[in-house]
Amino acid sequence: MPPQLRQARTAYAFGNPVAKWLLPLVFVLFVAVLGFNVAGLLGAVVAIAGVMLPSSLLTLSASRYALRHRDSRTVKAFNQGLAPL
Repeated sequence: MPPQLRQARTAYAFGNPVAKWLLPLVFVLFVAVLGFNVAGLLGAVVAIAGVMLPSSLLTLSASRYALRHRDSRTVKAFNQGLAPL
């Protein structure tokens, strides 16, 4: 039996990547249900916006800044620091 199949048989080897992908989805669904239980459909929309909007706006503003200042030393150094070895 190949070593990949032996590793895939363990619960941890299967569950860990799936949990990393599934956990944010479960959190967003929980927030939507909680908002719906509190204030109906509007509550669900407001709750999801409250969870998603801050990180989305931060990512959008950071990417726009990096695009606008891509020739500056700080952005070049930041991108070089994020690059794989």
